[in-house]
Formats: sequence, C-alpha cells, structure tokens
Amino acid sequence: MPCFVNFSYSAIVDQSQPSYLRPELNLPMLTSTPSISNVRLAKYGKWFNDSSEDIRTCCDKALQTLRAQYGWETLDVTVPEIEEMRLAHYVTIGSECTASLAKYLDKLKRSEIGWDVRVALGVYGSFSSRAYLNSQRLRNRQMFFHKEIFKTADVIVSPMTGYSLSVHHSCNTHNRI
Repeated sequence: MPCFVNFSYSAIVDQSQPSYLRPELNLPMLTSTPSISNVRLAKYGKWFNDSSEDIRTCCDKALQTLRAQYGWETLDVTVPEIEEMRLAHYVTIGSECTASLAKYLDKLKRSEIGWDVRVALGVYGSFSSRAYLNSQRLRNRQMFFHKEIFKTADVIVSPMTGYSLSVHHSCNTHNRI
C-alpha cells in the first residue's frame, strides 16, 4: 500500500476501535499506463520539514521515487509572508463564521456551548471590519505569490500531517509509492 495513502488513512480512522469495526480500505489495482512527464514539484522547505522525522523521511523518499521513476523535478521555492497569511486566514474564517452564525447566536444560551466555543466566538467577535479588509488584501497578495510559484511549478508538495499516529512499516519495506 502506498505510504502516503497509509498515513492519510491512519489519520482519519479511529485506531482505538477493534480492526473488525474499522472501514475496509479497498484500493484498486491500477495497470501501468504511460506516465505524465515533465511534472515540476515545488517544495517549500519550511512547510515540508515542519513534521516528524518519520513523515519527513517518507515524503523525501516519495519525491526521490517520483524523480527516479518518472523524471519529475523538485524545485525549492519560498512562499513569502506565510505566517501573515495564516493570521489573515484566521481573521477571515472567524469573521465569516461570526457573520453567518449571528442570527443563531443571539438566541443561544451561552451555557449550551462549551468554553472552547465561547472563547473562539469571543475572539472572532473582536475582529473589526478593517481587520477583515486587511485580511482580504493579504489574501490577494498571497494569491500573487502562489501564481508566481505556479509559473515554474505544477504542484506544491507538503506532508499531509505533521505526525504519524502509529508506526507504519509500508515506507520502510516497500520501494513503491
């Protein structure tokens, strides 16, 4: 089984349940077809390396295998102002959440929701319309940076998760992805 599918599947399946209660994973056996050539993969090291050693190793191995088997090239790129974009994204989501839930929140008793939701809604409600507009400006600026990356690359690659839930031997025992 491919290691990236294995990691993704493990992340979404409740591992605490007995194996007979877990959904069955049936991957189709694909026949070999002509591969897509000249694919350029953009790798932003700060994102790519922000994971545990086992995931980073597996993902590096996947990139090496893609290069060896299909000739796909990996390009090192930088995504500027990514931390600012993360904060802008938080403001955007919070503002839109507050706006869409406003009519329900007025009728809701605070005791009916958990403290985590109360804190989040309190923070979201503190965002001003100016903060929202500035977030949209940052979003547009970030779109420019991504369009520049996609002028030289076809895909931005990054691990799907920062940590594995359990040890997966598929990356260590198979030479395929």
